[in-house]
Amino acid sequence: MTTLARPILAPRPPLALVPAIIVMLAPLALPAATPTHAQGDDGVRMRRFALMAGFNDGGPTRPKLQFAASDAQSMTRVLETPGGVSPEDLLLVQEPSRVSFMAAFDRLTQLVSAGRVAGVRREVVVYYSGHSDEEGLLIGSDRVSYTELRRRIEDVPMLSNLELKLGSRHLYTSVQFAYRPGDDLAAGTEHFQSSSRRYGFGLGLGYRQPLAAGRLRFLEVEASALNIKSSLGSGDGGSVFSFNNSNPIVASLRVLLGIEVWSGLHAVVGVSQNTAIAWGGRDLNIGSGVLQSVQHSGQATVREYPGLLLGLQI
Repeated sequence: MTTLARPILAPRPPLALVPAIIVMLAPLALPAATPTHAQGDDGVRMRRFALMAGFNDGGPTRPKLQFAASDAQSMTRVLETPGGVSPEDLLLVQEPSRVSFMAAFDRLTQLVSAGRVAGVRREVVVYYSGHSDEEGLLIGSDRVSYTELRRRIEDVPMLSNLELKLGSRHLYTSVQFAYRPGDDLAAGTEHFQSSSRRYGFGLGLGYRQPLAAGRLRFLEVEASALNIKSSLGSGDGGSVFSFNNSNPIVASLRVLLGIEVWSGLHAVVGVSQNTAIAWGGRDLNIGSGVLQSVQHSGQATVREYPGLLLGLQI
């Protein structure tokens, strides 16, 4: 089982008729009804942007899907309330054409660029539900290749996560990789911010309870620890899975629900409680800032913050 927050980096789906769901995100803060420009305990405000697209029509040779458009509408409602996305920062695309889809990406880029304000952390979610094949997304009679889609997405600040789960029906272990493109750390400092480029490698242990309630298919509870690095080189802490006082870590407890959108394909929605720990005068300030607590003890800094998780599991 693999959980993806950026599935376009994974192998392309082998089937011609697959509802492809793409979710890219930075950690979204809780709770529900959080103001769009929320301010956390560290004084950093937050603004969220979202592009939601759902197309039942994949062209004249494809049978029309039943729930792609309605799934996008449902996810839009979720992001408006617990996700805290303001209506003017939320783009919902339902006209099945390449022109409308790419125009929405243009608008998203404009919104995110215009929202670059000192002291405001920007977060982005992109969701697509519809037809796809091994080469790209099928939108009406048009196609958007994965290569083109990747180029458009890489222009938008985001967080990418990959998790490989290994185990039995109920118990599993996970191996995790995370990458966040962004800015280099300031010279002479090791203070990570939400906009800092970083890599994460970690391990987790989880429990899965199968469900049979409508489209709900499973409930998972997982504990994990992620080692955060500024580069892939070994000069900043040795092995990527070494947990020592050289690199900060993020420990998380997550509760996830799996919602079946197609046979073997699940959307994953959940909440998390995260603890970021940094030693030696370092700091790991990568949370949303909302409901965040900060403690300092000598050369150690500990930050605790909640999160909202969205993803895809196959």
